[in-house]
Amino acid sequence: MDAIKGGKELDTFHGVNEASRRKEEGKYFQLTAPTAYNIKKGTPVHFKSIQAGQVEYVNISLDGQNVEFVVFIKNIYVPYVHRSSKFWVTSAVDVSFGSGRLDVNMAP
Repeated sequence: MDAIKGGKELDTFHGVNEASRRKEEGKYFQLTAPTAYNIKKGTPVHFKSIQAGQVEYVNISLDGQNVEFVVFIKNIYVPYVHRSSKFWVTSAVDVSFGSGRLDVNMAP
């Protein structure tokens, strides 16, 4: 649902296949990984060092074995996304200290 200020009230709605993005045209893609790699909603997605989109959602998969990401890619970069495309995490580091233990996790 997407609210518009000053619009009139409706009591019937029509479903759509994708979430609404009024500002930019593009497509959504679902990705799966064994861990979240410290990726959050809003994390930018780059193509050749240019921001091509961003992470929209991060959820645990239904079977609980993986993490699923929904990324939005701007229309101009959609032709570069294929079934064989690889998405890499860059410079994601998570450091925590608890119970006298230092844990450092780095994305590959």
